[in-house]
Amino acid sequence: MAAEMNTYPNNNDEIDLREIALVVWKRKFWIMGFVFIVCAVTVFVVLRMDNIYESRAVLRPSQNNASQMSSAISNLGGLASLAGINISNSGNVSPYNAMNAIAHDSDFIYSFVIKNKFESKIIDDFERISSDDKYKENPKFFIVRSFEDNFSFSEDSKTGLMTLSFQNKDREFAKKAVDMLLKETSLMYQTIDMKNIDERINKYKHEIDKTSDIALKNKIAEVVAGLIQSKVLSQAQEFYGFDVLVKPSVSDELDKIKPRRSLIVILSVFISCFMAIFFTLAMESFNKEK
Repeated sequence: MAAEMNTYPNNNDEIDLREIALVVWKRKFWIMGFVFIVCAVTVFVVLRMDNIYESRAVLRPSQNNASQMSSAISNLGGLASLAGINISNSGNVSPYNAMNAIAHDSDFIYSFVIKNKFESKIIDDFERISSDDKYKENPKFFIVRSFEDNFSFSEDSKTGLMTLSFQNKDREFAKKAVDMLLKETSLMYQTIDMKNIDERINKYKHEIDKTSDIALKNKIAEVVAGLIQSKVLSQAQEFYGFDVLVKPSVSDELDKIKPRRSLIVILSVFISCFMAIFFTLAMESFNKEK
């Protein structure tokens, strides 16, 4: 009896598998027809999808005088604290963090797109969407969301190199967008940093007037001179805060990022096959119970 009980579940499993196989075989033409229709529709859809291309630029943080001043200010901090003067090195932010914050700021993105009239390039079927009431009520939401879906800015933690890229169905526009982003973010970064430097210069000059220590006065004056020099040198740089190692270019027509049409079709075959078998078994079970 024990041996019979041990073999009984296995017999049930074999019967169940056999019944499933029989049902699938009986409905094989329906299953193949369903898979064929789904795959045909998938092929039709993917062939109508636009190719998406990417243009990218590889950047390296530049070693400008403003960043070099941080070490001098750090060394000055100990001497200043002894004299009761607070000399802080606040405001020094890495180029990646600064540019990343600027590039992902919704106000900056909206202003950037409107200024360069990129709406029709980043929003599919823009003529229809722009006439919709929802777009008219809040165009900023649609523009920022469409822009961020195609924009990427990242940093390699090991090398410190930064990659700025933009994807679009128009290969030439993708490159143009990256070029314009480099210029606009650099200009905004420079404007913010120069304002910060001006505030620090004024603060240090005020500390020079306050202290009576000649050695400390000279040290602070050196820092102020370095900051003023960094302002002058920044005007001669093509981009502020970074150097372009790899310039953006127009992608080759065959070098598309997406869609991966073959993968989509293969997935549709497996998914449609699974769905067809599932519906076949469900209908067979329903008919038996009925």
